[in-house]
Amino acid sequence: MKRKNLFINQVIDSIKNFDSYKEISECKVLNSFIYFLLLILIYAIISTIGITYKTNAKIKNAQNFIRDEISSISYNDGILSVNGDEYSSYYGNYLIIDTSENANIEDYNASMIFGKRNFYIKVEQNMMKFSYSNFFNQNVDKDTIVEALNSDNYTALIIIVSLVGAFIVLSISTLLDILVIAVIGFIISEIIGNNKIKFKNAFNIAVHAVTLSVILGMVYFLVNTFTGFYVKYFSTMYTLLATIYMVTAVILINAEDNSNNS
Repeated sequence: MKRKNLFINQVIDSIKNFDSYKEISECKVLNSFIYFLLLILIYAIISTIGITYKTNAKIKNAQNFIRDEISSISYNDGILSVNGDEYSSYYGNYLIIDTSENANIEDYNASMIFGKRNFYIKVEQNMMKFSYSNFFNQNVDKDTIVEALNSDNYTALIIIVSLVGAFIVLSISTLLDILVIAVIGFIISEIIGNNKIKFKNAFNIAVHAVTLSVILGMVYFLVNTFTGFYVKYFSTMYTLLATIYMVTAVILINAEDNSNNS
């Protein structure tokens, strides 16, 4: 009895069954593209879980920081007042707040600076200035900001934006990897004299050859998100693993074709 061509079966075959790559190479490009989209959708969902967790944690940290470290905040008509306009520094001078009229903003060595009328971001020796009035029209106080930073207010939006963004970014980056791997596979097939493998066949193989790399990418993303564990050359190993699958599949298909012709 022929095995059902379910997505999960394709995933398993792509990882474990190199004999299936002959059939994969001969399938319609549309079928491979649908497989690719489903694989990326799962990756995007996994990424969204991690992104939502990290974003909510940062929002919560900002909320706690304002509640615990800032004694007073008032914003009226484009003018900000924090901690009674006294100079304050946080996180090893990474963040400076000085809303006094005579603040020497340009002399401060900090990445982020809150002044009376402007917010500054400093990158090396370059300082970018943003006027509060260009972004905020409503007058607020400390309690209003703390309440607005309740992560529950943003969870749905974060999930939607993260899912769409992750799907687009992952689709483009993975597709580029697939095209490069397909070119490698096509060149190798030409070198070993297998003229039956056209570029569309190599593309089909490449789509499935990235399967294990994509799954490992999902796992690594979650582990990195929740534990901070980092692998320096993971992206290189990601591409190398998929290329090994590609090369192995092409060689085995060539061997099978030669065996059938002899």
